[in-house]
Amino acid sequence: AMFTIDSKGTILLLNDAAIELFGYDYNELVGEPISKICGGDHAAKHQQYIENYLKTGVTKIIGKKREVPARKKDGTEFPVELGIKEIKTEDDGVIFAGFIKDLSHQKE
Repeated sequence: AMFTIDSKGTILLLNDAAIELFGYDYNELVGEPISKICGGDHAAKHQQYIENYLKTGVTKIIGKKREVPARKKDGTEFPVELGIKEIKTEDDGVIFAGFIKDLSHQKE
């Protein structure tokens, strides 16, 4: 599954695999905060993660793979492998692409 967010953590786009994985319709996620699909305490902290990175340039997850909890529309949390890539935009801004692999079957 794949999605992109802006520097405010707003979902810009996502692919069909992400829609299926999280159980939402496309329009229920685009324009919403990415924290909507973050599990555990990551939902409350996500915007702070972005702000810290943009201020300091210190990467804690960008360019790395990490196991984190995610949350489906029905509230079910499940483990995913998350990879984040930073993409510079033409106007010197930045967006982030996230790549998600469902780890549920590996954890059973």
